[in-house]
Amino acid sequence: MPSSRRSTRAFLLQVLYSDIFVSESENNLTIFRETYRDESFYQNIDELYFYRMRENIHANIAPLMTIISEFAGKFDIETMPKIHVIILMIALSEMLYWNKNVPEDFIDEKISINEAIELAKRFSDDAGAKFINGALGNFIKNREAFQKNPVKNYQFFS
Repeated sequence: MPSSRRSTRAFLLQVLYSDIFVSESENNLTIFRETYRDESFYQNIDELYFYRMRENIHANIAPLMTIISEFAGKFDIETMPKIHVIILMIALSEMLYWNKNVPEDFIDEKISINEAIELAKRFSDDAGAKFINGALGNFIKNREAFQKNPVKNYQFFS
């Protein structure tokens, strides 16, 4: 069975969510893998995408959080549901870092936005999906302005 980017995004979301509570380590991923899924699940995971995206998100947490805090509008990043923040991080990381670092596997921005909305529908609710859509639409319209803002120091993961 071929790997599925959609399944991989969902798995990445779950692992990143667990990273909030447990320090980033290979053991964290191993525990997650042993506890929550069977091996047939992992046949659907694009491991290159998973590991690079997780690494990109952890390495670029401050710029990602700065951008999210700017385009989220009236929503305070500190009180925003963590699941929404992670979904936004995944979409932004695809748009800002994946396409730059892995140009041979380009992901169109429209796909990143659509997949983020689908993640929100699956792991949040309709209001969350609407928020994700609006926030990413705001980012696309004002991308250059958001990327020029000074990076703030944010701590998100343990």
